[in-house]
Amino acid sequence: MDNDFYNDAEEEGEDGADFSGALELYRQACESGSEGELALSEEEYEYIIDYFIGQDDEDQVLKASTLAFEKHPYSSALLVKYADSLLVNSDVDKAVEILEEYENSFAGNIDIYFLLCKAFVKKGEFGRAREYFSQALEIDARPTDFTDLICSIAQDCIDADRYREALYYLMEADAIAPLFFEYYNDVAFCYERLEELDKALEYYNKYLDEDPFNDNVWFNIGTVYAKRKDFDKAIEAFEYSLALNESNSSSLYNIAVVFLNLERYRESVDFFRRFMLEEPGSVAGIVGMADAYLGLNDFTEAKKQFRQALLIDRECVDARLGIECIDAIEEYLKGEKSRFLAQMKDLAQKDSTWVSTVYTILPQLGSDGDFINLLKSIRKA
Repeated sequence: MDNDFYNDAEEEGEDGADFSGALELYRQACESGSEGELALSEEEYEYIIDYFIGQDDEDQVLKASTLAFEKHPYSSALLVKYADSLLVNSDVDKAVEILEEYENSFAGNIDIYFLLCKAFVKKGEFGRAREYFSQALEIDARPTDFTDLICSIAQDCIDADRYREALYYLMEADAIAPLFFEYYNDVAFCYERLEELDKALEYYNKYLDEDPFNDNVWFNIGTVYAKRKDFDKAIEAFEYSLALNESNSSSLYNIAVVFLNLERYRESVDFFRRFMLEEPGSVAGIVGMADAYLGLNDFTEAKKQFRQALLIDRECVDARLGIECIDAIEEYLKGEKSRFLAQMKDLAQKDSTWVSTVYTILPQLGSDGDFINLLKSIRKA
């Protein structure tokens, strides 16, 4: 559940009053269908709502907060709980309607402006969201109680693939109060998606300064180094991730890909095999292993792996073209050069990278004028 504004339920209200009886009355009324006839106080409804929040019962939270606000429409606290529950249940338009209707009535309530900010982020109206965020900061320039909420708004931006927007809210939250170190991962992730890789590494490392044994963050660092083509450091980071968690399938897959790109095919096969133990049936893993066997010139095993991938996914283009590539290589090795060149031309029309792959696998083609002319024409095109 999205607990942006929710508070953990307590056995007693803030003034020490015991509201457990109100909860029992509410339950009995729900069972009989007479909850609309209840005459409970604002504080009793707050207790009931907070109880169901503690139970992660979103349906009851929405039901109770809807009823509570109908009974006490001038309670800003119940308005906030009701609107937040609507957002949690993805009824964004209704939340905006209610909040805007009562915005002027509770002009000094910072919760309302933060909720409106969150709602417009969910609607994809990021300019409007910033306007309400600014209004909230006009009420309190350092709302330290709201840093987690602001970070949750940033997460909504990340979910919408708006990484620059997410960074805006994360940096604003950090300016209000230093971010809890776990949010550094979100900051780094945004910079990584924006291809600002130095900044991404800076924040991933700030995270590791606080928690050096997080295998997923080490995986993220390895991915950044791989993007920078600093493969030695990428391998080091992935290996550290696996030392912390040998079952980290993401690290197993990525280190296998790095070794594949480095043409260290035997190591690539070994890590793809370990990956497949964690993710059996992964087409990406099977195809990767087939590519590694291709690099080892083990065409029988490579074709076996490509066929296995097609059994799982009949539409797997890489597997189908991989088999065509091996068929062409086998024709060449049998001395059927004209058939080989015809197959290469056909393969080039589908995906020209396979021709370069064949050239890597069969370096003797470097002295074959017909193949070199074919390769030049493809690269020129």
